Amino acid sequence: MNYTTKPSSVLLEELEIEEEIRKELNEVIVYFDYQEIQERTELSIITISKNHGERFLFHKCTNLDKIGCLNSMLDYIRSDYKKQRMNYEIAWRKKGDSKNNISWFHGISFMEIIDKFYYMKDPADIIIFEVKLKPMA
Repeated sequence: MNYTTKPSSVLLEELEIEEEIRKELNEVIVYFDYQEIQERTELSIITISKNHGERFLFHKCTNLDKIGCLNSMLDYIRSDYKKQRMNYEIAWRKKGDSKNNISWFHGISFMEIIDKFYYMKDPADIIIFEVKLKPMA
């Protein structure tokens, strides 16, 4: 079902939950990317850095519809995910740029962190200098 056939009440609920997610994530710029996959909806929240404009995957979830995905994402954010996952710092630079950047990620494993970092990027365009596992707060 697309937005033209959904009742306004459903569209408003989706917007309300998206706004609640934005509030929970405070100062972070986020984009909601929805994909329909075999009669299910996948939601990827992408963060966009204010410092360098790059985008990274924050988290991904799948449910029956957008509202289910949004509620699952809100539950994840409110679950104190930072204490349940490892915190990594990545020092990196785009090839051809002179400025080094630092980005931070939460994830279950090193591979998940790398997947979040390279989400929608060509790994050949980026140089990673260092990946540090940060102490638990």
